[in-house]
Amino acid sequence: MVKYLHAMDVNVLPYQDYPARQISAAVRTVMAAQRPVITSDTFPFSDLRGEVYKLADPTARGIVAGVRAVLGDPVLQAAMIRDIRRYAEENNWVRTAARHLALYDAILA
Repeated sequence: MVKYLHAMDVNVLPYQDYPARQISAAVRTVMAAQRPVITSDTFPFSDLRGEVYKLADPTARGIVAGVRAVLGDPVLQAAMIRDIRRYAEENNWVRTAARHLALYDAILA
């Protein structure tokens, strides 16, 4: 699946805000393709910053504007891909497991 996402110039996830509060796992799959990602500025993406381009207006008009902004700015695209790689390194399974172990050790201490 990631190879198909990698073929895209940009990937867009225009979620709506819902009462349930969750973090999007789909965006992590899309980020694995290391291509620019556009999301809505909604709770499921609240833990992300420069790794994604956030749309204030996730309507068709807003999405078009966001795609144009990202595709029209190679410097922005490069920065987003750099930040996606940094995010992946900071949140890989080895580091996540180490954080969990430290938390468990603190609870049991």
